[in-house]
Amino acid sequence: MAESDAGGTAPYPDAARARLVTSYEACELADLARAAVPIGEHELHPDGTTRTPGAVLAHAARVLAAAQRFLEAAAVFERAGGADWQLIGAVLDMSPTPLRCASPRPRPPSEKNCTPPRALTRATPLTK
Repeated sequence: MAESDAGGTAPYPDAARARLVTSYEACELADLARAAVPIGEHELHPDGTTRTPGAVLAHAARVLAAAQRFLEAAAVFERAGGADWQLIGAVLDMSPTPLRCASPRPRPPSEKNCTPPRALTRATPLTK
């Protein structure tokens, strides 16, 4: 970390901070997904049925939520790095108009009545 002459720490650019958040979310996702791989010794009855109904489904829901956070962090990073809404929309196979609605900036009149996609409305460290 570089320090300025005044003795403080130089701030990281938004894109660098966004990339760190993306890396963190990817790590969390990988850890959760990895935990689903081994089958515990006492997880199944001898006939192959589960001893704890709903446990695997609940874990899969946590993995899905982590994947959603990773996707959101990646979109924030791409925007902070200069990607426009056209590119992000193309990658996500979405129209860029609803994506722009998720932006924290003031919207032009043409975008006042749009509903942002749920995936991109969650507050992140860079949009709070």
